Amino acid sequence: MKYCPKCGTPNDDNALFCKQCGAQLPMMGIPSAPQQNILQGPPQQAPPQYPSGAQQQSYPPPQGSYQPPPYGSAQQSQLSQFSNPDTYVLIALIFAGISVLVFFVEFIYSIFSLLSLSSYVASLGPSYSYLYAGAIAGEYVAIFSYLIAMAIGALVALRVWKLYNLVKQRRYQEAYQQDTVLWGVLGIIFGLIITGVFLLLLRGQLETALRTQASP
Repeated sequence: MKYCPKCGTPNDDNALFCKQCGAQLPMMGIPSAPQQNILQGPPQQAPPQYPSGAQQQSYPPPQGSYQPPPYGSAQQSQLSQFSNPDTYVLIALIFAGISVLVFFVEFIYSIFSLLSLSSYVASLGPSYSYLYAGAIAGEYVAIFSYLIAMAIGALVALRVWKLYNLVKQRRYQEAYQQDTVLWGVLGIIFGLIITGVFLLLLRGQLETALRTQASP
């Protein structure tokens, strides 16, 4: 005799279905599996139980673990590497040399322009020479101006070269005495502006370097 797992009605041992409700009966010798509601899904496991206060416990990071640098520290490090007397005097030296080269090219170009204009006026004859007198005078003024600018630019470049050597030797006090505001102004006028700007900025860098040397 076996009983229906649904309604509990007794049935014969060889019966396959319940005579009362028609539910399928388990086979003899095979235990019936407990029915489970499909809509409810699989049984959920209970969360593990921790001792009191275990979840709130925090552990320090292991020693030697990587700690990311604070935001902006990399940019500040790069700026600090750029802001030093060596970099400033090098930039001033480069643009001082470029300014001398530019004035030299303009000086040579003005000479060739004067020669070509003079030959052209000579080919027209004396009757037309007065028409180009102003142009010829302008070429002479340009040649003289570029010659003066090139000479002063060369003096600025020589002063920057001297400052460069002093800074490389870490003789900041002498470099500060050589880097006067006057040379910065001359660098702005005759050094494509950038030379004078970095000469003036170099004074601040030299003051910082001197304070660093003086500090114990």
